[in-house]
Amino acid sequence: SVLVSLLLRGGLLRGVTHCGLLTEMIPVCGTAFGFPNGSVAVDERSVWTAFGDSTFARLDPAGQILGQTLAGLQPAGVVVVTGSVWVTNSGDATVQRFSEDTFTQGPLRMFNVGTQPTGITYADGAIWVANSGDATVWRIDPDSAATQIIDVAEGPTALARQAGAVWVASTASGIASRIDPATNDVVATIDIGSAPTGIAAADGLLWVSAQTP
Repeated sequence: SVLVSLLLRGGLLRGVTHCGLLTEMIPVCGTAFGFPNGSVAVDERSVWTAFGDSTFARLDPAGQILGQTLAGLQPAGVVVVTGSVWVTNSGDATVQRFSEDTFTQGPLRMFNVGTQPTGITYADGAIWVANSGDATVWRIDPDSAATQIIDVAEGPTALARQAGAVWVASTASGIASRIDPATNDVVATIDIGSAPTGIAAADGLLWVSAQTP
């Protein structure tokens, strides 16, 4: 069986996929009026979640809340990378870096990025952020804090990593774009034909969730 977690109205739903059931709701945060977005990420020890009322929380795999703090305005994406947790805040155009061990004390660092940052991933030693409000992806070096801006199709909302590539789903334009991390250039695009909102790469395949035309 595989444990799954879903954000729903300020809580996490947990269940096992082989049964096709969601069996538990874990209250984590308050209602996020006007911004129902959020994100869940996992590592070997913990489940991390951020939600639209700015709650940022850590849970153990059994669902026990281990600690919580506040992210920025309207957090939308979370990724865990080697002792750090990164959160995109779409309401104030920032990305925050937290330590896994001291996150309740606040972020270690904050980066100003493009308008409405949403999707976030880690690839090729860098943090990648999709900014849905200005059609860019920002690449952040975690060590030097150097940033690079990559123009992509309108409305980028989600990112996926693949060996030798970072994929971007652009909801507003109906495009999936491939970025080459070696050059930071868009080297290929796929016309999805509708509004892609999620993207993942595995086993040589690209998976995209999209609205039907």
